[in-house]
Amino acid sequence: MSAQSAVFSGFRPTISRSVPRQSIEVSFLDAGSWVSEVLQTLAELEGLPPNWDSYGSEPPQPTSLHAARQFLARFPSSSIPAPTVTAVPGGGVGFHWRAGEKHLEIEFLPSGEAEFLKSAGSGPDSIEEGPLEAPESQRDLWNWLLGF
Repeated sequence: MSAQSAVFSGFRPTISRSVPRQSIEVSFLDAGSWVSEVLQTLAELEGLPPNWDSYGSEPPQPTSLHAARQFLARFPSSSIPAPTVTAVPGGGVGFHWRAGEKHLEIEFLPSGEAEFLKSAGSGPDSIEEGPLEAPESQRDLWNWLLGF
C-alpha cells in the first residue's frame, strides 16, 4: 500500500458505539447512498491523467476499477462503514477504513487481484497483510474491523 494517493471523499456522518473497554468510531451512510458515492468516485478516478500525482504514476487501470466494482457488487454494504476511496500509484485503487485505532486497506491491483493491509496500534505485531481471497477471509476482516 502506498502513502501517496489522491483522496476523494464526501460527507460521512459519524457515530460511536461503545464496546467494553473501548469506543469504536465509524462512519455509516445509508448503504445505497454510500455505494453510489463510491461508484461515482471510481468514475472520477477513471478520468485521472498519467502523472496524476506528479511522480509519474499511471492512472487507475481498467482492471483495477473493474475489480473494485466487482467487490462492491459482493459487498455486505448494509453492515460495513463507507470507505475512503483513493487512486494508488502504479495504476491501482484503494479502499480505506478506520475504526478507532484499527485501519483496514484493500488495494485493487492492475492485475485484477486484491490485497489487504490491517493494523491496530503500533509495534511489529500490529500489522497483517496478504491477498484478499475467499468471502470467508473478507468476513473475518469486517469482524476484526468492527470488533465482533
